[in-house]
Amino acid sequence: MKHLKKFESIEDNPQIGDYVICEDKYDDEPEIAIFISQNIGQCIDIKPPIYSRPIYIIQYKNIPKKLKSEFTSSWKEGHKYRDILELGIDEIKYWSKNKKDLYRHK
Repeated sequence: MKHLKKFESIEDNPQIGDYVICEDKYDDEPEIAIFISQNIGQCIDIKPPIYSRPIYIIQYKNIPKKLKSEFTSSWKEGHKYRDILELGIDEIKYWSKNKKDLYRHK
């Protein structure tokens, strides 16, 4: 399990609302990999599995202007979510329901 504190959750994977620190293994932009490994995002949605693994929709705040074009937008239930990335479980290093738990891993 990748949970910071195993006793806090019985889930094996991040859930909607969880805070995450990620690593982008597939992007050609090293600046994106650095940004998502040093900043906390929030899981706002989970898409059905593709090739047997779900896709996590992670939203970030305070994205530098030079990186904004690398992030996308998405509609869900009539609301537009901005500044998101779609990432697989293998790209999520840490997650927790409590954002403060992740500060030591930044």
